[in-house]
Amino acid sequence: MRFEPITALASGVDGLDDIRQIIQQAQQCLKSSGWLLIEHGYHQADQVRLLFSEAEFTQIASHKDFGGNDRVTMGRLAV
Repeated sequence: MRFEPITALASGVDGLDDIRQIIQQAQQCLKSSGWLLIEHGYHQADQVRLLFSEAEFTQIASHKDFGGNDRVTMGRLAV
């Protein structure tokens, strides 16, 4: 816990409040067609993909870590 903010580990009821905020803010920060990659809990990929989709990102995909768990989700900002 030395390096992670406490909200990264306990972010709201479902643990996704910080990710929601990052996705929302990314729309103002990314260039057109820019990519956003987010590391998340091994059990959160479905929810994170839904958040990307709701924010109208495209080419959304999750990728596994060496343990075989979905750990990173990425999406491309719509043009």
